[in-house]
Amino acid sequence: MLTGTSHKPDEVITIQRNFDEMQGMRRMPRKKGDVVIFEPMFRSATVEQVAVNAVMAGCKPEYFPVVLAMAESGAGGARGNGGAFIVSGADL
Repeated sequence: MLTGTSHKPDEVITIQRNFDEMQGMRRMPRKKGDVVIFEPMFRSATVEQVAVNAVMAGCKPEYFPVVLAMAESGAGGARGNGGAFIVSGADL
């Protein structure tokens, strides 16, 4: 799984782009390079940990860069809103 990325296995997942995230009623600006904190346990993850979860979910190695990009986005459905990603590609 890790052969599909140039990231090191022990690299901590960080935000790769700038965006603002709503946290309740206050705005929490997040900058490129900030560590992603995954809810609901408020923990960080390494590339290797994301790869392990991808393997257990049956992800194909060629799809891992997309899974890693989703993890790096810091988005998800831990707040009960369902969360969704749309992935488009001819070979998917």
